[in-house]
Order: sequence, then C-alpha cells, then structure tokens
Amino acid sequence: DASGGRVPVIGFVGAPFTMASYMIEGGPSKNFLKTKQLMYHDETLWRRLMGKLVDVLGTFAVMQAASGARVIQVFDSWVGALGPDDYVRYVAPYSRALIERIRSASVPVIHFGTGASGFFRELHAAGGDVMGVDWRVNIDQAWMDISYRSAVQGNLDPAVLFAPLPELRMRVHELLKRTGSRPGHIFNLGHGILPETPVENVKAVVQIVRDFRPSTLTVYMLERSAAYRRVWLDPFLLNIVGHYLGMVPKRGGATRAGTHGCRISGGHRNLCGGCRLDTAMGTTHDVRGSSTGAQHVFQHAMGFTMGHAIHNRR
Repeated sequence: DASGGRVPVIGFVGAPFTMASYMIEGGPSKNFLKTKQLMYHDETLWRRLMGKLVDVLGTFAVMQAASGARVIQVFDSWVGALGPDDYVRYVAPYSRALIERIRSASVPVIHFGTGASGFFRELHAAGGDVMGVDWRVNIDQAWMDISYRSAVQGNLDPAVLFAPLPELRMRVHELLKRTGSRPGHIFNLGHGILPETPVENVKAVVQIVRDFRPSTLTVYMLERSAAYRRVWLDPFLLNIVGHYLGMVPKRGGATRAGTHGCRISGGHRNLCGGCRLDTAMGTTHDVRGSSTGAQHVFQHAMGFTMGHAIHNRR
C-alpha cells in the first residue's frame, strides 16, 4: 500500500455482462449483435460463460478486499445495450451472484450501470449498497424509483466539465439541490472523466461541492420534515482528489469498525441505511501516468470521497 494505510481505497471489477461482451465482441460495439446472438441461440453456453465470469470476478474482488480495499465498485458499462426483459433473464442473476459474493467479504458494493435508466429498478434489484446513476436521468427521479432503499452516486454529465465556470457552478448546484439533505447521495460524474477535461475545472467542481450549502428556503422546508438533517461536509472530503491534484496534504483519520465489517470515520454517522462506509475513499490502482487512470481518476476519487462527503448530523 503506497499510502501506508493513510488513505482508504476503492476496488473495482467489470460486471459479468460487460466482461462477456468484451470477450465476445473483441472490444466496444454499437449494437452488441454477437453478444445477443449468443444469448438467444445458445442460452446454455451463455449461462456457463456468465457463471465462470462470476467465479473469476468474485475471486478478484475478494482479493482486492483482502488487500485493503474498503469498498468494491461493479461497473456494467455496456448493460444499457439491453432491454429490461433481457436484463432480468440473462444478466441480473449473475450480477446478483457477483455482488453477493463480494459482500460476503464484508465490504459494501457500488453497482453502476451505464444507460440503464429504463430498468433502474431491475438493476437495483440485482443488489448494491450504493447505486450509480449516469447523466441520462435526473438523480432524484432515479432515487425515487428505488424508493430510496440504497444510497445513490452521480451524476454530473462529464461534458459539463468543459462548460464556463458560471454554467459549471449552476449545474453542480442544481444536482445537489435535487438530492437536498436526504442522507445517501454521493456526488460524482455520471460516467468516467474525459481525457481532455481541463484540470482547473475539476478543481473548481471539487471546491463548488465543498462550499455548497442548501438555501434558507430549502433548510426551512426541510426543518419542517421529520426526516430533516442538516447537510454538512466531512473534513476528510476529497482527500483522494486533493492528493492527485495537489490541493490538500495527505492525511489519514481514526476509524472504528461499523456494521458487518465496514468502517466509518470516528464520531460520524454514515448516510447508507444498513452499511457504514469510510468518509474518504480512493482507488486501488495507480492513476498517475495511466490513460485508464486519467479517464477514471475523477470518478473513482469522487466516488465515496465526495459521496460520504454529504453527511447528516443531528
């Protein structure tokens, strides 16, 4: 551990469908025709392949947890190529099996599927302590669709990072207002960062989120609700992004064990219903000097770092 244990880390694996599509198509695809042909023409072979992927990916994820990853994110980058019925029949059982395998190692799971707004409830039914939301749907609508039964992560359009600062600030504020002070929102992009993204705009978003406070009217309305909690930003906010961009000094923090093996920063309540997670998370791979890392540093670093940034406190 290059950080000497000072910075919690996020592990990640591809979801079974996305991994299978890469194997069958040989790379990205516009229509995933070869993958669907296998599903439709040889369901037995398809299920054998998906079962093997669950075994391999589950073992890999559990090894990451054993090596210090505090949470695992499951990426289903191409699941949006499916319709709801195909997802439920051919994919959901294997995503569920993988997520359950990972959670058996006492680590929480973020479940992210791109383009899945049309069957977000079905995606949620496959499991996940946190559901990733892409930019194609309003995050408050997606959250309501699953009856707020898990935390949500997202969902700023990565292209907005190219907008002028006033527009960027407005869009970030609009997103944060959609989730209000309801506990359980992890601010993040709605997909991976684009390689050409101006670093100064990434820094600006970090600061905008840190500075955000609900308006007086919002606070008044929320105070009238039994569910009201004051929104505040955890002091560990953006350690990982800060380290990568040189914004804040590296530092750790005392933690204590939470429920079912997860951890929570000392003295703070977590926003996820049944799970307690760290307030500062990172990534298990070296993001510097890597094209893959460059595309994902913002998403990975702003995942639980920013996500367990918006806390509820009595």
